Amino acid sequence: MNARSLVLLATVAVMLAACSKKESPVSGGSTLVPGSVEDFEENVANVVYFNFDSSELTKEAEKRLDSQICWLRLYSYINVVIEGRTDVRGTRAYNMCLSSRRANAVKEYLVRGGIEASRIKVIPYGMERVEYPGDTEEIHAKNRNCKTVIINVDEAPQKEPAKQEEAQQETAKEAAKQERVQAKAKSKAETKGGSDQQSIAR
Repeated sequence: MNARSLVLLATVAVMLAACSKKESPVSGGSTLVPGSVEDFEENVANVVYFNFDSSELTKEAEKRLDSQICWLRLYSYINVVIEGRTDVRGTRAYNMCLSSRRANAVKEYLVRGGIEASRIKVIPYGMERVEYPGDTEEIHAKNRNCKTVIINVDEAPQKEPAKQEEAQQETAKEAAKQERVQAKAKSKAETKGGSDQQSIAR
């Protein structure tokens, strides 16, 4: 297993552990239905923003996508569309390509987090469907985004509470397993590093 594989495995393990420690997205007293569009939009950051002329995910964008990964792992029957957008500056052709790169960057991050690629569709809108009219820097910044939209929430399987709890327990078990693998890989790397240092000392 090479260093890149170890890093990717460690990243997935951390995400799984974070998801397993989260409480149910909907707390007591809420009228939102778990797994619904309203639940997703209210309790998950479903929009990420980009810097000017960039498709690189910011640290804030990655944090928001981590919350989407946790939610999508919990409701594994749900598929989504990633809508890519730009501000109104530049040509239509260039902005269409830029919005495509942004949407695909989001998709790739979700896939690295354990969401099946088959559950994710990408639609680049470029500058054609800006959500905020205007020509200020603040407005431009809001329009440089990707929105994650649920498309098949009505197809939710009917799960009994016990089965829902069982599914959550399975996610927790998988997270614990990945944590053990991560710890083993880290220990192996540290041992190898110590051996290399001794070789250099000799």
